[in-house]
Amino acid sequence: MKHLFTFLLFLSLIATGHAQSLDSLLFAGCQPAVPVMYDLNKATLRPESKDTLDKVVEMMKCNDAMVIHVCVHTDSRASQAYCTKISQSRAQSIVDYLVSKGISPLRLRAVGYGETRPRRLPDGTVLTEKYINAQPKEAQEKLHQQNRRTELRLAAQDYSESPE
Repeated sequence: MKHLFTFLLFLSLIATGHAQSLDSLLFAGCQPAVPVMYDLNKATLRPESKDTLDKVVEMMKCNDAMVIHVCVHTDSRASQAYCTKISQSRAQSIVDYLVSKGISPLRLRAVGYGETRPRRLPDGTVLTEKYINAQPKEAQEKLHQQNRRTELRLAAQDYSESPE
């Protein structure tokens, strides 16, 4: 549990720039979003995203048994097929970057969810297309942005390069 807490705390610090309470870190079903930026309709990492991912590399090198799933989500303003494809490509671009920095590909998995898993807020609200469209116009873009996210999920803490 200590390693899980450290990982979640680290990601939350990256995402928000400040510490959060233990309750907010461990809220059921809530994964910290990592600020990874892409240009419209592209999977190429922007330079500012590499700074964030370099911190993830440092964390993974310090915790060499950690395995993570890179989960990328989109909003629902394109076809489901397109959203799934672009999110998978974006997740893979993150995995490729982490591997280029020395992280074993066996410790990483790219998962593109597209629009299939809208964000759930701490109050339980799910940011579905129906919910977003019912909000005032000025709030809709911010809600769509919350659905467009990258999450790093701790999948295991028992990775070992040596066969046992």
